[in-house]
Amino acid sequence: MQLILEVLRHHLLSFTRLNYHTNAYGVARSLMALCSLLVILGNTEDYFYQADLYGFVNSPWMVTNAYYWVPPGFYWLLNGLIALVMLAVIVGIYPQYTAVPHWYFTVCITVKTTVADGGDSTAAILTFLLLPIALTDNRKWHWQPPRPYPKAESWKNVVSGVAYWAICCQMAVVYFLSSLEKLILPEWYTGTAIYYWFLDPTYGASSYLWPLIEKLTANPYLVGVINYGTILFEFGLACTIFMSRRARLAWLGPALIFHVAIASFHGLFSFGFAMYGAIVLYLWPIERPFWGR
Repeated sequence: MQLILEVLRHHLLSFTRLNYHTNAYGVARSLMALCSLLVILGNTEDYFYQADLYGFVNSPWMVTNAYYWVPPGFYWLLNGLIALVMLAVIVGIYPQYTAVPHWYFTVCITVKTTVADGGDSTAAILTFLLLPIALTDNRKWHWQPPRPYPKAESWKNVVSGVAYWAICCQMAVVYFLSSLEKLILPEWYTGTAIYYWFLDPTYGASSYLWPLIEKLTANPYLVGVINYGTILFEFGLACTIFMSRRARLAWLGPALIFHVAIASFHGLFSFGFAMYGAIVLYLWPIERPFWGR
């Protein structure tokens, strides 16, 4: 017990020395806001009608959704407001004030959308977990160099550090469950799932890639490599939480390529941007700026 308390004390002390208000977490916020902006701008109002993907339409909680108070036919007004909020987040102005609207409107979109590609729900969870970091960020925009806090305000670093590791744990669980659930389905453990996913009428490969897909799926060995490689890669991503910072950074490039491939093959571009932001938060040490100091 004493050892556990000593480890916790060590981590809390390390949190006080690290400043998480860098442009790295700004990159992640902007990418997730871009995901929501693409959903708003790339779909008609029908996309938001009578969606009940999460069982909220007839739930008393639905009154908390901004779309509940807007009559059909006028969603464009609300979508315009949401687009302005997402643009403000992408630009990076006043993260302390845009954090809550960013999270709230992301949840509103997630509940009302008629197509579940996973990007909206990922962004909704991560924007919530980012709240402690963003709400303690008093910079004018999130691209500025981090400001050193006096000792009396070191609690901001602790709060941000705990939130950051909560995000890392969330992402590790996401990848672990994704790899584990694939092993339960016969199509995955027999090595044929990729074939069916490529040809699925809803989530299958984009039409412009069909000539390439036909060649890929004609080779059973290549299909098997992609199938089992996906499971192993996602399990590896889950395990990176136990790795050193240098080792985790080595996974950043392959992880981004992995999600770029998913977005490109399946046409899930809004999902892609949400996952790019998630990967940055998970594998890049956000106390270390992407550029500058």
